[in-house]
Amino acid sequence: MAAQTPSPAAQPAYPPPEGLLSNFVDPDDHSGIVYRVGYGFTIAAFVVFMIRLYNRVFVLRRGLLADDYLVIIAMVLSLGFIVTTFKAAEYGMGRHLYDVPFDEYSPHFLIYMTASTVIWALSVTTAKMSILLLYLQLSPVQKVRWAVYSTLFVVVSYSLIATFTTVFGCSPVHATCDYRPAVQAGAVCLDRKNAIYATSSLNIITDFTIVLLPIPMFWHLQMPRRQKVALISLFVAGGRRLHRGHCPDRLHAQAVGQLRLHLDGGRPVRHVNTKDKALQGRK
Repeated sequence: MAAQTPSPAAQPAYPPPEGLLSNFVDPDDHSGIVYRVGYGFTIAAFVVFMIRLYNRVFVLRRGLLADDYLVIIAMVLSLGFIVTTFKAAEYGMGRHLYDVPFDEYSPHFLIYMTASTVIWALSVTTAKMSILLLYLQLSPVQKVRWAVYSTLFVVVSYSLIATFTTVFGCSPVHATCDYRPAVQAGAVCLDRKNAIYATSSLNIITDFTIVLLPIPMFWHLQMPRRQKVALISLFVAGGRRLHRGHCPDRLHAQAVGQLRLHLDGGRPVRHVNTKDKALQGRK
C-alpha cells in the first residue's frame, strides 16, 4: 500500500534542525532522481545483459556456463533491488528525515531499505562471482587461479556475513526495522556504523582485486607490448563499474573478446615460457 498523507500532528522520524519545521504536506522531495537513475541504469544493464546472452547462444553457439547463469541471477536480483528501492522512495527516500512521518519511516521505509540492501549485496556478489569464474576459464596459470579462488572465497564469505548481520543484527530481529521506543528499549543490536564501514572497505578492496587479477593473463600473451597495455587499460576501464551491481559491461566484453582471439583452438591461453624461447633461439 502506498504511503498516505499524514496529519500535521504526526511525529517526524527525526527532529528538525533548529529554526525549521517538519513539512509533511509539501516537503522538499528529490525521489524523482531515484526513479530516473533507477530506470536509466536498469534499462542499460538489461540491454547489455541481453546482448551477452544473444552472443553466447546465437553467435558463439554454445551452451550457457556457470558464469552466464550467475549473470542471469545478478540481473534478476538487480531488478528486485530497484523494485524495493522504488518502494522505499514511496516511504521517505529522497526527503529529509524530519519531513518523513515516523509511522512511515518505521517500519515501512526500514523494511524496504533492509530488503534493498540485502538484494543489492547478493546482486553484487553474484556479478563478481561471474567475473571470477570467467577468469578461471581464461587462465591456466596456477598462481592466478589460486588468487581467483582466494578472492572468490573472500567475496562469498563477507557477503554472507553482511547479509546475515543486516537481517539478524538485532535481538529481537524485528527491532532492525521497528524503531518504536518500546521495542528499541529492550533490543540489543550490532554497531551498524562499523558494520557498514567494514562491508564497504571489503567491497572496495575486492573491486580493485578483481580489476587487477587479469593483468598477468594479458601480460603473458604472445602479442606486442603496446597491445597488451591497450587491452589491460580497456579491461581496467570496464572494471571501474563493478560497484554498480550489474553484469559485466561492454568494455569488459570487448577486452575478454580480444583475449579470446588468442585462444588456441578453444584451449586455455598459451603463455610465453622464457626457457622454451631460449631453447628455440639456440636451435
